[in-house]
Amino acid sequence: MMQNKLKTSAIAGVILLTYGFIISTFTESINIDLASAYKFTPYSIITTLISFALIIVFYNGFIILGKVHKVNLLKTMSIIMILSAIILPISSTLILTIIDFESIQTEVFNKAGVDNMEDLQIKLQTSELDQTEYLEMILGSLSERVKWILLLYLIYAVVYGVITILLGVSQLKLKDEVRYAKPAGILNIIAGATYFIFVGFLIRYVAQIIEILLLFNESNKSQEKTTNKVIKA
Repeated sequence: MMQNKLKTSAIAGVILLTYGFIISTFTESINIDLASAYKFTPYSIITTLISFALIIVFYNGFIILGKVHKVNLLKTMSIIMILSAIILPISSTLILTIIDFESIQTEVFNKAGVDNMEDLQIKLQTSELDQTEYLEMILGSLSERVKWILLLYLIYAVVYGVITILLGVSQLKLKDEVRYAKPAGILNIIAGATYFIFVGFLIRYVAQIIEILLLFNESNKSQEKTTNKVIKA
């Protein structure tokens, strides 16, 4: 039944909101290096597949609403949001490959005259190595890679920005027929336009909360309609 599908989508959205925090906490608890967690390892593949499954279920709710309210753009943008989800792990892997944390760490160790992180921390704690000097070492190792990092981020911000703006426009087309559609649409448009200055990611987070409320509300409305039909029958 439609109300069950919408409620399932809403629940998937709630899990998706907290998924990043859960994964980062779990990663730390089992002592997986953060850079390794985003490379193509069994761990990263499993977490990516779970994330992808949650995104499919979440946006399926908007595909359903697009069909019910005859808003083709909403159906299209929901499908594009699902398909584009694969871009994030791939872009993250590309960025980490370009940055190459392991080589940066090796460079810093060589400059500091140590073999491991423990020795480096001892030098910092005993003031044998100045904090400013340590920071300059890291920035020096990063400087050659910064332009590539910025280029990849700009591409990411533009692609996801356009997709998010169009998603917002499609949600506005639901008008007053769907509660929370207007604030969700406006927030997504603002988020898409401000990804490049980072603020957009915070706004998108708020927009997703509104989208979850929207799906729960539509699920309840659908259930009420079904109940009324049964009573009348």
